[in-house]
Amino acid sequence: MNRFIALTASALALTFAGAASASELTVKIVGKSAPQAYGDIFEAAQTVCRNDLRFDPLGDSMQLECVRAAVRDAVAQAKNPELASYSQTKRVTRIVVVSR
Repeated sequence: MNRFIALTASALALTFAGAASASELTVKIVGKSAPQAYGDIFEAAQTVCRNDLRFDPLGDSMQLECVRAAVRDAVAQAKNPELASYSQTKRVTRIVVVSR
């Protein structure tokens, strides 16, 4: 299992947003249960996507897909069967968009 995951906003969201570079956060997952690791990944994905899409006029509408893609990519990068299994039970259906 990877000890850390570098979480980057999805290329798809960045293509639509027209951003030149992606924000990136590193999430420490070693020693955490699957639900804890997933929660940390999810929070980091929201932060990364919010930062990358904040100046885009369509950013709010693209944020949900960005978070989904970032979480999916980070879980795959972790190569942790327990985390992968746990993430299969979760479906990102909504996110909270904080005012800019």
